[in-house]
Amino acid sequence: MKTSIAAAFFMFCSTFSFAQVFVSGVNINEMDSVKVCQVTVSSFRNLASPNTVTLDYGQPNKKALNRITNKATGEKIRFNSLGHVLNFMENNGWVHYDSQSLIAGNESDNFLYFRKK
Repeated sequence: MKTSIAAAFFMFCSTFSFAQVFVSGVNINEMDSVKVCQVTVSSFRNLASPNTVTLDYGQPNKKALNRITNKATGEKIRFNSLGHVLNFMENNGWVHYDSQSLIAGNESDNFLYFRKK
């Protein structure tokens, strides 16, 4: 019972909070030319609290241009975990179809590939 209530709460919060995927003010859900994107999750220690989440849809490779941002404030969205990133993209019409992980020393990078529905 508690699990279903918690799951319903998180689903409501995530669908209510996020309606579109904005990358530095650009709504990539409305771009017909974007069919595939790559989300990179960089973390120090573990994936429970990622340090950096970036999204590449083919835009110029500038760090300021690849952050997932909030439509209302323009500030980058802080994700709580890798699951939060996956749920965010799935709730916005993107299908996760592949993942890769690279670990170098104490740092790990995860590359998540999504295809637009």
